[in-house]
Amino acid sequence: MWRSRFLRSHWPIKVFVVAILYYGTAGLSLRLALEKTNASPVWPPSGIALAAVLLLGYEVWPGIVVGALLANVVTFLANQAASALTIVVVSSAICLGNTAEAVVGALLLRRLVGVRNPFDRARDVFTFTAVALVASAVAASVGPTSLSLAGIAPLPAYGTVWFTWWLGDTTGILLVAPLLLTWSVEPLPRWGFRRAVEVGLLFASLVAACRIGSAGWLPGQAAASPLIFVPIPWLVWAAFRFGPREAAAAAVVTSGVAIGETIHGTGPFVGSTVNESLLLLQAFVAVVSVTILAMAALVAERRDAAAHLRMAHDTLETRVEERTRELVRVNERLQGEIAERKRTEETLRQTEKLAAMGAVLAGVAHELSNPLSVVTGQTMLLRGALGSGPLAGRAEKIVRAADRCARIVRNFLALTRQHPPERREVRLNQVLQEAVDLLEYSLRVDNVDVRLDLAPDLPVLWADPYQLQQVAVNLITNAHQAMRECRGPRRLTVTTRQDPGGERVRLEVADTGPGIPAELHIRIFEPFFTTKAPGLGTGLGLPLCRGIIEAHGGTIQLESRPGHGTVFRVELPLVPPPAAPPNGPTTASALSTEGKAILVVDDEPEVAATLAEMLADDGHQVETAPDGDIALRKLEERRYDLVLSDVRMPGLDGPGLYRALERRHPQLVRRFIFFTGDALSPETRQLVEETRILAMSKPFDADAVRQVVRRALSDGGDG
Repeated sequence: MWRSRFLRSHWPIKVFVVAILYYGTAGLSLRLALEKTNASPVWPPSGIALAAVLLLGYEVWPGIVVGALLANVVTFLANQAASALTIVVVSSAICLGNTAEAVVGALLLRRLVGVRNPFDRARDVFTFTAVALVASAVAASVGPTSLSLAGIAPLPAYGTVWFTWWLGDTTGILLVAPLLLTWSVEPLPRWGFRRAVEVGLLFASLVAACRIGSAGWLPGQAAASPLIFVPIPWLVWAAFRFGPREAAAAAVVTSGVAIGETIHGTGPFVGSTVNESLLLLQAFVAVVSVTILAMAALVAERRDAAAHLRMAHDTLETRVEERTRELVRVNERLQGEIAERKRTEETLRQTEKLAAMGAVLAGVAHELSNPLSVVTGQTMLLRGALGSGPLAGRAEKIVRAADRCARIVRNFLALTRQHPPERREVRLNQVLQEAVDLLEYSLRVDNVDVRLDLAPDLPVLWADPYQLQQVAVNLITNAHQAMRECRGPRRLTVTTRQDPGGERVRLEVADTGPGIPAELHIRIFEPFFTTKAPGLGTGLGLPLCRGIIEAHGGTIQLESRPGHGTVFRVELPLVPPPAAPPNGPTTASALSTEGKAILVVDDEPEVAATLAEMLADDGHQVETAPDGDIALRKLEERRYDLVLSDVRMPGLDGPGLYRALERRHPQLVRRFIFFTGDALSPETRQLVEETRILAMSKPFDADAVRQVVRRALSDGGDG
């Protein structure tokens, strides 16, 4: 968080900026040396170097090397301290020591403090101080040693030079690094007008206080009088009213005024010797910096603790208030919990009932599909044999009744979600118009104003028309029954639209009835749940609708408020139909004259016989087999052009027969049709999807059988 966003990914710019800053501040520091000496009371480049490594990363060390090398070479050449070669060698050693000082300091801080700002906690401030003392010793050891070995500094003065060097680097780190680090933390402070005025007054009055303490501004005050304590209230002001940023800036201002007075030979820090002046001034700078930073960090910690305490207090008050309200309503809540438990138990019973009903319905559907297939098939054969006349009309009535029974079976399976839609091209507007026409009389008797807002350009759906009609009839009937007790206008609106993305079709059925309370929305699609009066509903209509819509990959949603009517919104995906056979369909008459050899495999003899008669009427040669094992033996005896197989059979079932054909008669895998009276298992469904085997559901009629057989013979080629 200390890193500059701009400089973070621009290494050459970072190195250049660090080198310029180091070189510039080094030159400035030498200009601020005590009068008639080269001893600078503070060495800001050390603080800049450490801050640069912490802010920009260890990769900026070349900038420190370059800046320090240039500063030392220029200084030594200007003073003619030694030969050029000696100056370059000594300067190189010193710059490496300065670089090591910054890197060691950064490593220690990262290890001891981590990546957080070290000036947000008092303990971290003292850790930073200790690191500054240790890191400064690195440069203080390399620099004086190099000077002594080169003969630039006398060896007897080594201890004095080392201590002066170490103290200058330490004060530079303690004074400059906190200023750079605290003001690099994001986000920067945003002062309002009053806050900005306070900051201005703080620093203006701080400068005045420092001048009083160092320069003797008061009347009758001597320049060297010991009033160095005068700025303390302003430093405390900065620490208590603001934070580490402003405290670091206040420390720099205070130290800057003291340094300025001392280098001009005035102020309370001027001693009898240069070393005494340096020691007093550097001690003052270090103590001021560490004290004010620790105080600001402590205040910041207390401020954060107070904020957390207020938050905890507010949270506690809120919880107490909530608990008080809960105690007031405890009786209601207990009653509500009891009622909820009863509803949960009822839901569990309904779920168990639905599961049992699903198993029963699936079994009933399976058992009914076989005799219905026989009834439907035989009646169609009878109707074809009778031609025209009263008996043919009666046969037609039986066909329609059997077809109605077949749709009931499919609805059973759709309710239990065990029967996939039998898709074909469907025009949704036509389905809705037929549903409205079917219910038109009862709607007109109850004075229901039906409005159809059907999009004329609605795309064709690939769906089950009978199931969609069942959904439309159920939704319209529900809306009609909801408005029967309404005294106001009774209006039913049916709307169709295509979504802007062109991927879904939307159907809405809206009424002006009394609406449905929000607490019933989650239960409205539960089986056997109904809001109608006894005798007016079974509670299965909406669950059936949801099962059908979800089987089509769509969604059904409810939008209703008491007194504002109800809207049921259905969305269906636009599913493309399967690709047409490449050779095109063959006419029924052409197929009937070809006399294809077809094998029908079903464990129900009546179903197999009926299907065989249907195909025989089209001129095919048909044989039957009661299971897959016998079918394989027949396939070994003669050649067949097409195989129709039931899915569930004793012994070798339909999928097993197909797998056997893949190995032994691969030419028939493209001329294979599944038929079933119940739902496909997940394994069989996956097999159908992977191999694109044709499949049809029982009970079936002659037209459906002819269509599927024609497609299988056409798609399968010559075999």
